[in-house]
Amino acid sequence: KLLTCQQDKVGALLSGLFEVLPEPFLAVFEFNEMELMLGGVANIDVEDWRRNTTWNGIEAGRNVKEWFFAIIKGWNHETR
Repeated sequence: KLLTCQQDKVGALLSGLFEVLPEPFLAVFEFNEMELMLGGVANIDVEDWRRNTTWNGIEAGRNVKEWFFAIIKGWNHETR
C-alpha cells in the first residue's frame, strides 16, 4: 500500500529527473555512484579543498582565505 500511495509522487520525481538527466545516462550508474554524485563525500578533506580552490577578487584580502579555512578546519565533519 505504501508503494501505491507514493507512486504518483515518485513518477513525478522521475519525470523531472529524466528531463534534466536522460534515463539512458542514469542507467549506467550503480546506486552508490548516484548517491556519491548527488550527496558528495561524507568527510571533506579541507587541505584538498584549500589546494584546489581558486579565488576571484579576493587577492587584496588574502587573510580572508586563511581565516575561511581556519574556521572550516575547526568544524566537525557533520558541520562541514
